[in-house]
Amino acid sequence: MEGNIMVRGVARCWLCVGVLVLMTVAVSQAETKQKATNPCKYTKHLPTKKRKLCHGLEMLRAASTGEKKIVQELLNQTETTYLLAYTEREGWRRGFTALLLAAENNHTEVAKLLVDYGSDVNHTSSAIVYLMAENGALDTLKLVLNLSAVADVKTSFGLSPLLIGAWNGYSGVVKALLGVGANPDVKTPLTLYSPLYMAAKAGDKTMANYLLSARADINVVTSWGVTALMTAIVWGHEEVAKLLLDKGADPNLAEKDGMTPLHYCMVPREDEVEAGQKAIIKKKAELIRLLLEKCPDPTITDVTGKTALDLAKMSNSTELQTLLEGYNRSNCN
Repeated sequence: MEGNIMVRGVARCWLCVGVLVLMTVAVSQAETKQKATNPCKYTKHLPTKKRKLCHGLEMLRAASTGEKKIVQELLNQTETTYLLAYTEREGWRRGFTALLLAAENNHTEVAKLLVDYGSDVNHTSSAIVYLMAENGALDTLKLVLNLSAVADVKTSFGLSPLLIGAWNGYSGVVKALLGVGANPDVKTPLTLYSPLYMAAKAGDKTMANYLLSARADINVVTSWGVTALMTAIVWGHEEVAKLLLDKGADPNLAEKDGMTPLHYCMVPREDEVEAGQKAIIKKKAELIRLLLEKCPDPTITDVTGKTALDLAKMSNSTELQTLLEGYNRSNCN
C-alpha cells in the first residue's frame, strides 16, 4: 500500500516537472518568436548601431502617441542627442523628429519634455510652429517661440501658422504669433483670405481686436474684393461689425459685383431665410443702423444698377425701406 502511494507521488512529481519543462519551452519559443517579429523588443544585447535604430523608432512612436514615460526613459539613456535628432525615414512625415510628431498630435507635455532636453525647435521650424498652431497647443507654442522658433513662415501649400490658427479659431494662438511679429496681413493662396477675414466670418471679436492692435489692414480684401466688414455683415456678427466700423473700416468699398456693406444688409443668406422673415429683418435693421452712423453713400449701385434701397424694396420689408428712405447723408456727421 505504501509502495503504491510512493509510486503515485513520484509519478505526480515527474508530471509536474514535465509541465514545467513544457511551459519553459513554450515561453522560450514565444520569446524567440517575438524577437524575430519585433527585434527591437529586447535591445540590451543588440549591436550599438542596431540598438540606436530601435530606440530611435521607439522614440518616434512614443512621441506620436503621447507616452511621456517611455519618452523620458529613452531620454535618460546615453543616446539623447541621437534620439532628439532622429527622424522619420519614409512617408509624408519623412524628416519629422519626435518633437514634430508630438506637436502634430497635440501632446503638449511630451513636446515640453523634448524641448527641455534640447530638441531643435528650428528643425523645419515652419512645420513645428504650424502644427502647434493648427492644434491649438498654446503652451508649447509659447515655449518654442520663446526659444526663437520662426513664426512668420509658410508651408509648401502657402499657409502660415497665423492663418491656420485663425482658421481654426484659436485666438490665443493668434495673439502669441502676433506677439513675436507674425505678419497680420498674410493671405491664403488664390482666395486671399486674411486672418481678419476669418475672425470676421467666425464673429470672433477678441481675435479681430488682436489683429487690429497688430495693425492689420482693416480694409483688406479677398480675391473677390470682399472686406472683413462685409463678411461680418453677411454672417450677422453685429459686435464685430461695430468694432470694424469704430476702428475705421470703409463702409463704401464694393466687391467685384458692386455690392457694398449696405447692399449686403438687404440680402439674406439661405440659412437666414429658414429662420423666418421676422428674425431676418430685425438682424438686418440693427446692422443698417450701425452702418448709417458712419455715413455710407446710399447712391452706390451694384453691377445690375441697383442701390441698397432698390434691394430693400425688392425684399418687401417696410422697416428696411423706411430706414434707408429716412437717411440723408448730408445731415450725417
